[in-house]
Amino acid sequence: KQQRKSDALKFLTSQQASNKNYIFNDDDVYKLIDAVGNNWRGGLPFTLLIEPGGRVIYNKQDMINPLQMKKLIVENKYIGRYY
Repeated sequence: KQQRKSDALKFLTSQQASNKNYIFNDDDVYKLIDAVGNNWRGGLPFTLLIEPGGRVIYNKQDMINPLQMKKLIVENKYIGRYY
């Protein structure tokens, strides 16, 4: 599991990801699918945008539109330019 964390950190660093990221620490991928919700079928990539407090404001299984994502972030009163 430590190798997964190291690999994930290496990938995120190479992508210059500055956002908060989480590692699911269980081998049962179905638990992760259940935790994320029924809009995800297990395919990758899958993106969630979550407000502080846990409310999911965006989810998509497939490639995201970066400009659309930036707009969602900037216009959200809980995320905005704070994070």
